[in-house]
Amino acid sequence: AYLEGLVARNPLLAAALRQGSQSKDAPDGIEPHIKHIIMFCASWGFGGALPRASRVLFTARLKERFPGLLAFVPEHGSIHDLFYDVDAESWTPWTEISEQEAVASCQSSGPPDGEANCDRPRDVLPSPLVLDFSSITVRTPEEARCKYLMDLLLSAGKIPHLVGPHGTGKTTIVRHFCEQRLAAAGTLSRTFAFS
Repeated sequence: AYLEGLVARNPLLAAALRQGSQSKDAPDGIEPHIKHIIMFCASWGFGGALPRASRVLFTARLKERFPGLLAFVPEHGSIHDLFYDVDAESWTPWTEISEQEAVASCQSSGPPDGEANCDRPRDVLPSPLVLDFSSITVRTPEEARCKYLMDLLLSAGKIPHLVGPHGTGKTTIVRHFCEQRLAAAGTLSRTFAFS
């Protein structure tokens, strides 16, 4: 009953549990993962809006309060540097998602001219002769985090809201996120800017 009440009040947790229960690679169901999923959602719910230095302090306080529970977090790191992957049954750095996304992007569009393969993220860039600087996106862990959390919130019927100073990539992240979702649905998109 307590978990049901918690899920009803937390759309991120509801979406993460739903996603975890749909995992094909979790032979024992979602039960062994609930503690990790709750920890992931609680850390983002209470500490997600904090700046980097405060996230590290937040994690240090959690480690003090719950000794041994966050042993997987690097000593000077933050729980926000990781996500819980139900399929892998482990906490995984966001950097792995950003690298995988970069390689997948390259593989779907093919390697740049003169390149033999797409097995490294650097292969995503087109050759300098056809370089359009407005089309360059550097895949970062922050982008992977935002896309993951936006996807979870949207799957729960909630609208994500990105805030931050200008020039930090909010529009670019949302534009790429929408373009990927539209492309997966077989829809073409075009962006127009009015000023």
